[in-house]
Amino acid sequence: MIVIVAGMQRSGSTFSYNVVRELLEARGGVSTHSSNSINDIIFEEVHLDNSIIKSHSPDALINAMLEKKGVPCVCTVRKPEDAIASWMSVFGFSLEDSVATYEQWLFWHQKMHKNMLNVSYEDVDKYPWLVVRKISKYLLGTWNLLEVHRIWLNHKKKTVYEKTQNLDLADSVDLGFSFYDKINFYHRRHVSSLKSKTASDLLSQDQVEYIRSNLGRYLDREGVYHW
Repeated sequence: MIVIVAGMQRSGSTFSYNVVRELLEARGGVSTHSSNSINDIIFEEVHLDNSIIKSHSPDALINAMLEKKGVPCVCTVRKPEDAIASWMSVFGFSLEDSVATYEQWLFWHQKMHKNMLNVSYEDVDKYPWLVVRKISKYLLGTWNLLEVHRIWLNHKKKTVYEKTQNLDLADSVDLGFSFYDKINFYHRRHVSSLKSKTASDLLSQDQVEYIRSNLGRYLDREGVYHW
C-alpha cells in the first residue's frame, strides 16, 4: 500500500503520519519519504509492502492518482490563522511568506479534499485516540483497541514534547531552519506548548486581519476554512 500524508502545516500532519507509519509497519513494513514526488518510491531499493509520502505540496503525478482515488491520502486541517501563528512562532518565518505558503496549500486542498480522509486539528488536539481509530478504519477497514491505545501513547502531545526537547541531532535531518528525526519526522520544538495557542495568543489583531484578508476566498467571517 502507498499512502499520501499531505496535511496543512502545523495542523497535526506529523501526528497523522506517525499513525499511518505504525499501522503499516505492523503489516509488512513501511518505507517513508518526505517528498513532493512519488519517484522516491518508484526507484527505492528497499522492498517493503508499504510506503508513505509525506508532503505539503504533492506533484502532478500524485494529484492525478488522488483524483482517480488510486491511493489513500490523510489530511489534517486547522484554522489557517492559528496554524500560521504557530508556523511563525516555531520557525520564524515572516507573515507575508507564511500567508503565501498557506495560500498554496489551501488552493491545492480546495481542489482535492473530496479524494481523501480529512481530519480536523481540534480532533487531533483533543481526541487523538479517536483520530488513530479513524485513520485505521480508513486505511484498513478495521481497528484494534490495543493497537489504537499503543499508537496514541507513543504520539500523544506530552510524549512528543518530552522526546523533542532532547532531539539527537546526529540522527536528524537539517532543514536549515530546524531539524527533524529521520524516522518519526518530529522536529526540534515540534510541540512548543502542551496547550494549543490560537492566533490571538501569538499575533496582533492587524496580523490576524492581514491573514483573513489575503486568504478571504477560502474563509468564513470568523477566519475558519470549511472544506
